[in-house]
This record gives sequence, structure tokens and C-alpha cells, in this order.
Amino acid sequence: MGYDASRDADGTLTVHRVPIFCACERGDVQFDDAWISQAVNKAKQHEREGYMAPLHIRHHEPTATGNDPVKAAGYFRVLGTAPITFKGKTRVAIFADLVVTRPWVEEDVLAARLPYRSV
Repeated sequence: MGYDASRDADGTLTVHRVPIFCACERGDVQFDDAWISQAVNKAKQHEREGYMAPLHIRHHEPTATGNDPVKAAGYFRVLGTAPITFKGKTRVAIFADLVVTRPWVEEDVLAARLPYRSV
């Protein structure tokens, strides 16, 4: 699936309306529609207070040396929610604009070398 993208005034790449999380169960934890709504409200409040959630890459990649593979890539802006189809079911998802501030990360994004997205 492709996403729309644009350049900000400073040349920064923004990938628009990416679903970053959807209602689901993980172990004993229910991330239901109410949880999703609360998470969006908190993210928007934090943004109003000047906090931009960090965007990272490589957090799915294990390292043989035990070094932390996580790399800062930019930040994201939570936009709101909308339904998506995930694993055959319609679920509520959180959508965000991903703002890539590192040129070397931008190369990986544009070459589709970053297959995962998660919060």
C-alpha cells in the first residue's frame, strides 16, 4: 500500500495518514475502541503542549552484540481515527503523519526498505 507524501517548507519528508495502531488484543491487554480514543486524545494534548512523539526505525531488528538497533528518524503527528480492515476484520485505527527528519532514513523510506510500522 502506498501513502501520499509531501515536502515541508524546510524540505523534510512527511508521509501522510499512515495507520500506526489498531484495536486489538495483546496477551491479556485489550486495546479496544475506548483505549484508542483515549490514546488519540492524550497524543493531541501532548502536541498542544509542544511534545512531538518520536519516530524510530529498526526496533524490530535484533543485534548479535546486544547494541540497541533503534535509530531516531523524526517524529509523528497523530491525526485521529478511522476504520481499516486488518486480518479480515474492520477495526478502528489511529492515523498519523510521519515526519522524517533524517536524510538517510528518508532514503530507506523512499526505497521501501522499512517494512514495519508500530507504536
